[in-house]
Amino acid sequence: MKLQIKFDGPFDFEKSLIRDQIPSYLFRRVGRTFVTCIEVLGEDIPIRLFSDLTFQILSREKVEKLKVDGMRSKLTYFFWPEFRLSELYEKLSRNEKFKQIIDGNYGMRPLRSYDLDFAIIVSILLQDVSDREIDKALSMISEIKWINGIQIFKVKRIRDLMENVEESKDFPTLYRWLRRMLDKKFDVETLWNKSTEKIVDFFQKCGVNRYNGELIALYGFGREDAFPIDEEIGNRFNQVFDTSWSLQEIYQFVKENFAGYCGAIWLYLRKWWK
Repeated sequence: MKLQIKFDGPFDFEKSLIRDQIPSYLFRRVGRTFVTCIEVLGEDIPIRLFSDLTFQILSREKVEKLKVDGMRSKLTYFFWPEFRLSELYEKLSRNEKFKQIIDGNYGMRPLRSYDLDFAIIVSILLQDVSDREIDKALSMISEIKWINGIQIFKVKRIRDLMENVEESKDFPTLYRWLRRMLDKKFDVETLWNKSTEKIVDFFQKCGVNRYNGELIALYGFGREDAFPIDEEIGNRFNQVFDTSWSLQEIYQFVKENFAGYCGAIWLYLRKWWK
């Protein structure tokens, strides 16, 4: 069973998380679990995330969308009380090479799996925030909400931060980025519609390092083919996985099995496999 969540934003993707990579300071810590919420069609759905990658969805509600791709039809999303997130992890981990890639965290950070605003804010903010500043950063980028009697921190939208840009002055990279967005009269969708190279260039000019800029473009903007597969990547893939596949076979395999993570696989094979 897979949990597919349609997030409120310019693209859809499956929710997935990787062991031991949960940015704990963005959540309300409850024992060994994290309580936060995911946004589905504009509705906040509270979840509890356990260290073994089990989701407990703290709701038995359903969310409906009446218009799909401009046509009047209905999609209904049901939220089951329990969901095992590690299905894909367990499937791929049977292959030791895949397991090394996933466990090694070669750019595959789940914090970029939430939504576009979350991905950008947190990725940029991580460059400026020390352990001592976590509480200050959390209060600046999030608001406390109560859902079903549970206190959570919900990360603000970028437009909210842009409206109160001076509040982010203590975090210079994020501040520069927000100012540049205002100066250019951009919203997130404007930036999203540009090419990957232009997105990365935009981030770099604001002081965001290239590594984060590339990952934001690949993850936050859902560009699974942002780095086109080529012979170099194909050779490295076949070396890693002991295969002799064509480029088309490799592309299809990664796209089908890694979903929103395929951009990270291309990036990893291009830059970090030795």
